[in-house]
Amino acid sequence: MATIFIYPSIFEGFGIPIIEALFSKTPIITTNSGVFPEAGGPNSIYIDPNSPDEIAEKITYLLANPEVRNEMAEKGLDFAQKFKDEVIAKNVMEIYESLIE
Repeated sequence: MATIFIYPSIFEGFGIPIIEALFSKTPIITTNSGVFPEAGGPNSIYIDPNSPDEIAEKITYLLANPEVRNEMAEKGLDFAQKFKDEVIAKNVMEIYESLIE
């Protein structure tokens, strides 16, 4: 039921909370480096986690633009499908099969 998920972390192993937010159709503001862009995909907003002014600017922008939030939510959910267990398992099996061919 969140309007925005804000995750200005400095370091994460992968960013599972970002994936959870994508599956919850919640627009994301997160860190612009490391694993965060990979987890958040092309429709999240990326910020410098050491810049409170930039974070505040992006929060204000999203709160003022519900149509942008809705588009981010829909596209984020589409992007998150690649993290489903079935998709990951299929990709791993394809790699294994290609190695034994």
